[in-house]
Amino acid sequence: MRPILAVDPGLASGFAYYHPAGAWDGWERSYQPEALYEEFSYYDVGLLLIEDYDPRNPKSNHREALKVCGIAELWAASRDITFTYQRPVEVKAQITNDLLKAHQIYKPGKPHANDATRHILWFLINKMGQKQWLMPLRREL
Repeated sequence: MRPILAVDPGLASGFAYYHPAGAWDGWERSYQPEALYEEFSYYDVGLLLIEDYDPRNPKSNHREALKVCGIAELWAASRDITFTYQRPVEVKAQITNDLLKAHQIYKPGKPHANDATRHILWFLINKMGQKQWLMPLRREL
């Protein structure tokens, strides 16, 4: 399995990175288009997950979200990296903040980074069959 990068598009976009060796990272920020394309290039990625942006949502910044989606697609296509869109409703229903916290991959105050992380976790559970992610971590006493 190759590493996964996930994108939650918007004015302040969220990003998450998972390496199968166990490394997780999540961050959010606003980028100029050229900077975002360059930022993606720093990561070894085998799969790009993009939150399926719904332009009917009145709370969304349509232009910025669409730019982020387009840049992500262009970047993946230019490197022959598989990309797929995921619906946020499905992902948020299964991957809760409590589950992210149980695995110590929750980022306080970073809701967009957490949304991107949810997309990776949902993919691992539902598409890769890694059901162990549904179990909370055991805490050492």
